[in-house]
Amino acid sequence: MMVGIRDEAALSGTPLSAEELSIKCLGESKTKNYIRGLGNGPKPSTYLSKSNSQSAARQDQLQKLQHELDLIREEQRREREDEKTQHEEEQRRHEEKYEEEKRRWEETQRRQDEERSILLKEMEGRRFNGVSCRMLVIDYED
Repeated sequence: MMVGIRDEAALSGTPLSAEELSIKCLGESKTKNYIRGLGNGPKPSTYLSKSNSQSAARQDQLQKLQHELDLIREEQRREREDEKTQHEEEQRRHEEKYEEEKRRWEETQRRQDEERSILLKEMEGRRFNGVSCRMLVIDYED
């Protein structure tokens, strides 16, 4: 079609420029969104409303994911607090047990020292087969 119009214009003696030939073949743009050879594009209001609805759907999805993430973070924070509390409780029980064992050991040592002291006082000056009792106690301690 385009070649025919070009040849016809050349025979009549008024050749057409490429732009004039395109306008004659395709027609002039009648609307703002008209694209030569392709026709009218999407109308801005349709395009924007579709884009806005997709954007709103994405925004809703993003908010749901953000809420889910916040819940997960809160749960992890609680779990860390619980673990910390359990660790502190175990540490406290361990320290209490250590202090109790230490107190028992010290008490045992004190009683043994008292008993040793009493035995030494009772045996002081006595003789057992010609050997001082004090020597027996010292040898026993080694």
